[in-house]
Amino acid sequence: MKQNKGFTLIEVMVVVAILGILVSMSISYYRSYVATSQVSAALTELQGIKLKYEQNMNDGEQDSSFDVTNPKFAINSNICDFVVYQPVLGISEPAVACQLKNVSTLILGESIILSRELSGEWKCSTSTDFNINYKPQICQ
Repeated sequence: MKQNKGFTLIEVMVVVAILGILVSMSISYYRSYVATSQVSAALTELQGIKLKYEQNMNDGEQDSSFDVTNPKFAINSNICDFVVYQPVLGISEPAVACQLKNVSTLILGESIILSRELSGEWKCSTSTDFNINYKPQICQ
């Protein structure tokens, strides 16, 4: 009697189906991870602008110096289009913002916004459609 060695077609199809499910799950997790890391990078870049903004406030700079064209606020970024707002009577709501570009489609076009209160405290917020899963914790 001859013994057949190898796998049947059904066994191979089951393995391929399981691999397909695992790959689709891993792609979803990967996209989520990339979006979260891009938000973290944008927030880090925004913190750099925040420090320069605070320095301008402490130096008593005038309204015209609070502009993204000011060399103090010049940061080359691949993921942010920065906007710098002028303070009104020491209050800046918003003060600086980062509109996300060249990022995952999950967060593309969304904004992270930092506002400065008269007391010097900073608050973080995001655009209204920003997915809660990708919001920085300080902006919740």
